Amino acid sequence: MVVDLYQRDKLGYVSSQEVVRLFPDWGYEWPLWTSEMGGTTPDALALSAELRSSLRAWHDEWLESYLPGRGWSTVNQRDRWFERGQALLAQLRTELKEASVLPKYEMYDEVETPMR
Repeated sequence: MVVDLYQRDKLGYVSSQEVVRLFPDWGYEWPLWTSEMGGTTPDALALSAELRSSLRAWHDEWLESYLPGRGWSTVNQRDRWFERGQALLAQLRTELKEASVLPKYEMYDEVETPMR
């Protein structure tokens, strides 16, 4: 279900000019950020159950697989996660049609280098 952000604004949600950023971070439950609210939730953005589930799986995979200071175990693992991020970005843009939705997860592109 697509809910127009102008309607959400009347309900106290994000404004029609809102910027939503997609990226995970330690200590936050969801990989969603807005300029007005900082870290936010799918409830605050009125996202569909399907998108919520996909965001949760993507975020959980990052928590379990991305090692701070070391990165991903393999290039394939990183590339699959980035591909899923692109799909989530497209879904967010569809559901949040009035918002500007930006990817900010490119900072997590490093891959662990084996020790010699």
